[in-house]
This record gives sequence, C-alpha cells and structure tokens, in this order.
Amino acid sequence: MRGARLLLLGAAGRADAGEVTPFAVAENVRDCAVAVDWCVRAVERLVRVAGARGHGAGEPLLRRWRDVHAIAGHATLDLDAAYDRHLEALMS
Repeated sequence: MRGARLLLLGAAGRADAGEVTPFAVAENVRDCAVAVDWCVRAVERLVRVAGARGHGAGEPLLRRWRDVHAIAGHATLDLDAAYDRHLEALMS
C-alpha cells in the first residue's frame, strides 16, 4: 500500500504543479490506475487471509472490498486503457 500511496502523491504533485500536458495527464491516469490495481490486490489478499470469518454480515473488511472494487470499476482507472494512453503520450 505504501507504493500506491507514493504513486498517488506523485500524481497529486503533478496536478498541483499545474502543468497540464498530454503526457502529464497520461502519467497521472497511469499512476492512479496502477495504485488502484495494487489496492484491489491488497484487499483481495486480506479477504482471502481472513477466511470465512471475514465474510460475516457487517464485517468492515467486506465494506473495504466493495469500496475498492467500486473505485476500480471507474472507466478512467481501467489499467489497460491507462497503459495505452500513456504509451500514446510517449510516442507523440
């Protein structure tokens, strides 16, 4: 999760710098998509480790699982599309 945090801080720093270029935008989209992918993987591992007890009604871990999957479902955070966008920006 530390890696995801660093990616998001870098994206925020680029956004705060105000340099809005196609490459900077593509970098931010890529970094955010990667960070969310890493978060999904981390929560998936936690759910798997929690076993059956982690699936009880009202279990906070399930709320985190739903939240991270809802975020990851956003079209902007599609990992393949983010990589494609970043590659296009690199090539131009």
